Amino acid sequence: MTIAVAFAVFALAIAIFAVPTLRQSTATVLARASGSASDYPPPSSSGYWVIFPKQISRGDGSSAQIFAETNLPEGTIYRTGNTVFGSVAGEALTSMYGCCESVRNGLIGLSAGNDSCNVSISGGERSAGFSVTVTITPIVEDPAPTAPTEAGDRPVPQPNNVLAILGDHFERLAGDQAKDLPDGSGKELVATAMYDWPEPQCGG
Repeated sequence: MTIAVAFAVFALAIAIFAVPTLRQSTATVLARASGSASDYPPPSSSGYWVIFPKQISRGDGSSAQIFAETNLPEGTIYRTGNTVFGSVAGEALTSMYGCCESVRNGLIGLSAGNDSCNVSISGGERSAGFSVTVTITPIVEDPAPTAPTEAGDRPVPQPNNVLAILGDHFERLAGDQAKDLPDGSGKELVATAMYDWPEPQCGG
């Protein structure tokens, strides 16, 4: 009888704690399953930060997913960018930008595709790696118009709950990665990381 009661309590505990986990976004579940805390360098002791894993979170020699950790407020909107290098590290083969995802459960998702796999773009040369960048500003510039008639970037303001914490101009954004916007209108946070492609590249 005692064993049966203990098993029932154990099963109830699993139901209570496991179900919310299953309701998390797919990206969150994949990120938490991709590695341990040791896969990330220690965060800064003060201010706001974005820290990237030491190696790509998921992917192969043709594509990659990166899950950065952050202490920015839940729902903070960010802009992403990636640069795929040609045969020399740091020399851009292609660059892509995206917007506007939100911080969820302390995670920021980014991705990159190995464009050296397209011989017409790379000339048959292997990629020397890639970089990913995340940018957080009070008003995020979305490079993708929402309608065919739109031209240029579309301004996307941060949610009110984020501005209530960081300030309308991110004046309360502090930390080593925070800096003043070039036009003096507030602060931004920019974080970048570089990675090698896993081998074999392009599937062989």
